[in-house]
Amino acid sequence: MLYEVSTEAVRIVSCERQHNKNIYAGQKFTLFVKAQDQWNRNVFDLVFINVAKVQSSQIITSDWHIPVINYYQIIEERRDHACTGLNLTLLTNDVRSYNGMISISAYNNLNLQYEIELKPCPIGFENKKYETCQCDSLIDSPSRTCDISNQTITSNDILWIGSYTVNNVSSLAYSEYCPVAYCGIRDIFDSQKTIKVTDTNDFKVVKEVNHLHVLTGMCESNRGGVLCGQCINGTSIVLGSDNCHVCSDWWLLTLIVYLLLGPLIIYLLYALKLTITTGTINGIIFYAQAANCGIIEFILYPIYKYYQNNIIAHFSKVAISFLEILNLKTGHAFCLYNGMTMLVKNFFGLTFILYLLSLVMIIIIFSRYSTRLANRIANSSIQVLVTVLHLSFYKIMDSVIKIFSYTKVHTKHFGTVKVWTYDGSVVYFSNEHGALMIFTLFIASILFVPYIALLLGGRVLLKYSDKFRPVYEAIHGPYKEKKNYWFTARLFLLIAINVIYISLRSVNPSYIVLFTSVLLIVFTIVQAHIRPFKNHLINMLDLLVMTLFLFQYIFCWYAFANEPSHWYYIWVFVVSALILFLLFVAIVIGHIVWVSGKAQKLKQLFRHAMPKRVVSSRVQEIVLQRQRVRRESELDSSYYGSCNYREPLLDM
Repeated sequence: MLYEVSTEAVRIVSCERQHNKNIYAGQKFTLFVKAQDQWNRNVFDLVFINVAKVQSSQIITSDWHIPVINYYQIIEERRDHACTGLNLTLLTNDVRSYNGMISISAYNNLNLQYEIELKPCPIGFENKKYETCQCDSLIDSPSRTCDISNQTITSNDILWIGSYTVNNVSSLAYSEYCPVAYCGIRDIFDSQKTIKVTDTNDFKVVKEVNHLHVLTGMCESNRGGVLCGQCINGTSIVLGSDNCHVCSDWWLLTLIVYLLLGPLIIYLLYALKLTITTGTINGIIFYAQAANCGIIEFILYPIYKYYQNNIIAHFSKVAISFLEILNLKTGHAFCLYNGMTMLVKNFFGLTFILYLLSLVMIIIIFSRYSTRLANRIANSSIQVLVTVLHLSFYKIMDSVIKIFSYTKVHTKHFGTVKVWTYDGSVVYFSNEHGALMIFTLFIASILFVPYIALLLGGRVLLKYSDKFRPVYEAIHGPYKEKKNYWFTARLFLLIAINVIYISLRSVNPSYIVLFTSVLLIVFTIVQAHIRPFKNHLINMLDLLVMTLFLFQYIFCWYAFANEPSHWYYIWVFVVSALILFLLFVAIVIGHIVWVSGKAQKLKQLFRHAMPKRVVSSRVQEIVLQRQRVRRESELDSSYYGSCNYREPLLDM
């Protein structure tokens, strides 16, 4: 029974492997110790803890101290030889590195000492004479908290934080916006984001994976620098992707592919008559263009956050590639040359549009000197021209928005700096960025502005010159005479969706979904009521595409309201894109049958296969329908109602 009586401690033993500690001011830390008697048994003891500043092996006077509650602590008597944790916090106003000592003493002159080193507050923290490292004055805000013990910064608005360097002078910097595919902080809502400051003064993002906290880089996909806008580790910017890849200068040979791709696109549009004049692809083009105004970013968010290596991610990327191809993008990552920058990438995208339009204009000009060529393209050259221009519409608008967008980077030493959003190393309106802005404005002014002017004032222009009639009617050809405003209305719907997306993406994405859904509901209901196209089948096809897109946005809102539902939302997007792809394939097949002259043969086979009464009634119905359409649209007066006219542009 004597064993149950606690005996007197003869020594205090450290359970730490090292007797030196690196500590920040205000950081909570624990020292594990135990008190033992002469038989090496753990015993109870009351200890007094003191901290002192040391210089040249001498204790000097300082403001170093620990909270009063930490002065006296108890070493517990444990039979399992476990150690007791003594919780401490060093408080001081010193901002530089100093050595010190922690002394643990008992009443019977027992003593245990630890060497400590006070470290300056890490980046993102600052000692403001409150004896502890707190949020740096740059990021100090009621919506942000800093915990020096865990070396974490918690915020709901910081999306990038790092260093900003000017003339080899670095400064703490942060931004409240970062492109979704660039930065490791993927939360697009006002949810709390936790950033870890490492011992090497680097920032990491704390993510929860399977209920475990995992540290990931501030930037994604081999990116680094301000706003993660630069490629690092020997990688380069590539076409068709926001990721950085290892490239070589041999990739310049891909320019040959792009040079050949232009004539191929133009040929397919000519040969298959896949133009907006037929009306069959108008809805699909709208879907692809409008999907870039939020839908694709909303898809990338859960993919990067939850499903990077999941099969659903691969299906989603294929679907996104299909939509990007319809927007005259590569749809897949391609290197151009080693060391390519975002400035060059955007310049190349604009020049490719000019290249396509130049090919069509060259064909039109050559047809002026070749009767054979003129006869082959007389009823389709302007149609192809306006189709390429319409396909380029969103790309031009997107380029203008991207190139003219800026992000404010708040720095400690240089104030607030405006940088280009898509490459934070480029100061906004610097020499190279200013040159790209001027080039973009030039492209937009010669293509974008005349296109909008023709849509808004086309009827007025026709009163002064017939030269504009081919272009005007190529755009409005598939629409009923009194409903041809629908093309322009939907184009402005696309602009409105883009404005909503750009204005609210850094505020709250839920508002984007809400306002866009309201617009889409109104347009879909109106389109179902007025049926703007001459062809009944095209009306149904276009309405189906609009409904698919509307359903995407509505389900997107539901998924955001219930974050675990992101998984279902991605599959909805994939299925919707698959339906769109199947519709596109069906349209292409239909155009092949049409231009090859087999459509009439199929109609004849269909008539022979049906009973005569059914055929007779069906023929009468078709005749009446055509007469009604002719009366409504006055097709006889339409420019494309006859193929005997040469385009006025050819006679210029």
